[in-house]
Amino acid sequence: NAGVRVESTNRETKYRQQGSFDDPFETLKYDKVYFLPSLNLKYGLNENSNIRFAGGVTYTKPVIMEAYPIEYVNADGTSMKGNPFLVNSDNYNLDLKYELFPTSKEMFAVGVFGKKMESPIERTFTSNAAGSTIITYLNSDNAILYGAEIEFIYDLGRLNKTLSDFSLGFNTSLMSTKVEVSPFTTNPDGSQSQSIETHQSRDLQGASNWLINSDLKYQFDFSQSWSNTVSVVYSVFGKRIYAVGTN
Repeated sequence: NAGVRVESTNRETKYRQQGSFDDPFETLKYDKVYFLPSLNLKYGLNENSNIRFAGGVTYTKPVIMEAYPIEYVNADGTSMKGNPFLVNSDNYNLDLKYELFPTSKEMFAVGVFGKKMESPIERTFTSNAAGSTIITYLNSDNAILYGAEIEFIYDLGRLNKTLSDFSLGFNTSLMSTKVEVSPFTTNPDGSQSQSIETHQSRDLQGASNWLINSDLKYQFDFSQSWSNTVSVVYSVFGKRIYAVGTN
């Protein structure tokens, strides 16, 4: 299964600088046309197992409060201001997976994955005029992620027939990330300045080296056309960088 998606993204931001009540609005435009190819291959080893390969290109847009130049105070007292000069991130994705289906209700899969990101968006701390720090968002140069994943769904009816409506799900990922940071950043007025980051190479902000997700699921039917599921879910992940930068 192969294809290409053509998508046009347009962002126009109109704003005034803080305290500029009567000045005309400043306008920033960000327009880009994306060609996003994708490829999905499945090879059936037998009736119960497959090998899958997937590759493709995607992009990530900043959410409105990451890109809009309004300074506001969160409920926890931290200050935040969007960065209107943010650009979208380009993502190049690869995934290789082996999957096994022992029964119609069970699954086991193991795979490896990789991703390269151009201009990833990261949360950062910068100084403001009051002499304190403010949270904002910047584009780093690039990031590389790779790792491995294991996932399974186990039918508890194997242990006892009275548990046939229960299943246990589990997946875990081990991941390594590396970000390259530009020595210069773009200021709100469009000028360039020295980056405030101490390290030009580090882990990706917001990414953990490991994570675990699990769930205990109970499925029951009210009728032939009405099925319900109740789940208890547990998730845990390793340490991750909350924000980068310095005062």
